[in-house]
Formats: sequence, C-alpha cells, structure tokens
Amino acid sequence: MAVSNVTDLYNLDALLTDEERIVRDTLREWVQDQVMPKIANAFETAHFPREWIKELADLGVFGANLGYRKHKATISQIRPQCKDPIVLISF
Repeated sequence: MAVSNVTDLYNLDALLTDEERIVRDTLREWVQDQVMPKIANAFETAHFPREWIKELADLGVFGANLGYRKHKATISQIRPQCKDPIVLISF
C-alpha cells in the first residue's frame, strides 16, 4: 500500500535520485504494512518486535550510507545542497 498523503513541505523529493525514491517508498510501505499495525501494542506492552531487526537488515537499512558493500545497495545522504546531512526516509 503506497502512502499518498505525505506532504513534502521543503521539496526534498526534488533532491532525491530515482534510486533514493525507490528506497524511501519501499521503507515507507514496510512501515505501513509491518510497523503501523503493531506499534500501539508494542508501546503498550513495552515490547520491541525483534523480527523487525531482521526485516530491516534484509532491506539494507543498517549501515546503508557507509558506502558500497558487496551485493548491497547504499543510500546516500542528501548531497551538498544541504549544510547538515539529514535522513532521507520520512514516514
């Protein structure tokens, strides 16, 4: 399920490459499908769903901006247009 009601007030989407948009959309979809249905219960029970760790690792999220890794895509930070590096993925 794609999220279509996200507002890009700072037009950050224009700074992203097509590949970065695919990564953002993939993670956004994962959050909608996996996190949102479980997050309230996880908060109420003070339990972190450990299966998310493996799923996020499989998506290549951990250490993704550290450069090329064999057979793994990397995620850049927004380039020099911004003074401070910011997170590309907004949920």
